[in-house]
Amino acid sequence: MTVLVLAEFHKIAGDALVNLEILRRMGLDILEVTSEQQWKKQRRLLKDCDFLIDGLLGTGLNSPVRGLYGWVIEELNRANKPLTAIDIPSGLNATRGRSWESQCKPT
Repeated sequence: MTVLVLAEFHKIAGDALVNLEILRRMGLDILEVTSEQQWKKQRRLLKDCDFLIDGLLGTGLNSPVRGLYGWVIEELNRANKPLTAIDIPSGLNATRGRSWESQCKPT
C-alpha cells in the first residue's frame, strides 16, 4: 500500500501526525507530495490501485479548492476507482451538502 501525503512531513501536527506515525509503524510506503510536479510523477499510481482513501480535507472547507489539492481531487474523482472518504469527501461543502466540484479547478 502506498500513501501520498500532500504536506511537508515536518509541518504535520496533531491528529494527522499521530496517524502518520501509525502508518509508518505499519511499514507502509509513504510519499511526500508537495507540488504539482511531484503529483504528476505519482499520479500514475492511480492506474494500479484497487481503491482510494480520501483524507485530504476535513469539514472546515469554506471555499473552492485550488492548486495542488484541486488537481488531486479532480483526478481522484476521474480515476474510476472505489473511493472512501475518512470524514467527508474533499471538495464537498459540509454545510450545504453540495459539491464544490465545478469550482475545484487547478489554478
